[in-house]
Amino acid sequence: MITQEHWQRIKAIFHSAQECAPADRASFLNSACGDDESMRQEVESLLAADETNEDFLGTPAYELMAGVLADEKRSLLPDKKSVPTRFCRRW
Repeated sequence: MITQEHWQRIKAIFHSAQECAPADRASFLNSACGDDESMRQEVESLLAADETNEDFLGTPAYELMAGVLADEKRSLLPDKKSVPTRFCRRW
């Protein structure tokens, strides 16, 4: 189990590694993690997850959802076989 102190150290190394050029990260992690292989693996895992999310966070939501919304719009178009619905307002 990871202690709070250990987790804080992992987060600090992760944030510092984000600031490094990708070519310099291995050297930085060697220095920052030392012989603690589990810490290095955790930081590398966070870095890998961060890289895969870059496109998601860098793309506006309307671009990501455009295809979904277009599909929904088609499914919401009236079907010629459907029965008309009336909305009544009661006073």
